[in-house]
Amino acid sequence: MLICEDGLALFDSVVICDHLDSLHAGPKLIPAQGPERWETLRLQALAQGICDAGILLRWETERRPPALRYAALADGQAQKLAEAYAFVEQSIALEASITVGHIALATALDWIVFRQLPGFERHSKLTAWYRDFIARPSMRATQYTGKTYD
Repeated sequence: MLICEDGLALFDSVVICDHLDSLHAGPKLIPAQGPERWETLRLQALAQGICDAGILLRWETERRPPALRYAALADGQAQKLAEAYAFVEQSIALEASITVGHIALATALDWIVFRQLPGFERHSKLTAWYRDFIARPSMRATQYTGKTYD
């Protein structure tokens, strides 16, 4: 959540990034228009999908009582993750200027690694990009500190 100077509370990372983008004239995290905008928002949505599938997979394999787990649902979520990783590997320009989509993807992958869910290591381009991205000072400054809420 971001509390603006006028007291307005903004929720959701994309909304906050869009607001912050409006405060400067430099390169934007969310391009204003054209194919770059749609590619950025598509990548952000894909990253959100990775998080959603990861959460559901974790519930079906770790969190839900064993008697209530549904293996077909877990398998489906694992397949979604595998397909998302392959799509990024084959279709996303990871070397482009950093956008909210790249930040969302790195954050989603970092959560996948943290939770030790099915990884993306067989996708060499994605793995190399992730390793480079999480080495950025901004990512190191916001990494997991050891406290968890679940």
